[in-house]
Amino acid sequence: MAQPIFVADGDSITAGYPSLTPYTSIFTPNGGPWDIHNLGVSGQTLATMVANAAANVDPFYAVRSRPYLVIWGGTNDLFYGTTPAATYALLTTYIAARHAVGWKVIVPTMISRSNVSDALKDAYNALILANTAGADGIA
Repeated sequence: MAQPIFVADGDSITAGYPSLTPYTSIFTPNGGPWDIHNLGVSGQTLATMVANAAANVDPFYAVRSRPYLVIWGGTNDLFYGTTPAATYALLTTYIAARHAVGWKVIVPTMISRSNVSDALKDAYNALILANTAGADGIA
């Protein structure tokens, strides 16, 4: 059986900012060993992730056992003025396209950021937690 894979797509939080140690470097999922890839890019928006995922994320799929993908984004979209609803619509598009490939998609809620109001974060998180996008897991 092929080695299970875990791919993390996202912005600076996924890349490792502010600690410079990305969460994927300390990630130890049960049932390893896992093939782990961190595709986080500082400053990246969900709009960019939607546009680039077929080229950047999907090549890692290759019909693996337990193909997990974490998409952690939205902070930069909200910072640049995208509404929580429009940001969630981008996330929904991203999840649907990854599901079409076969990924199991996990979505973490947004953490507090100094450059985005908690009201915007809370509105976006309420949408994530409602999970109308059909994520396979919410973290």
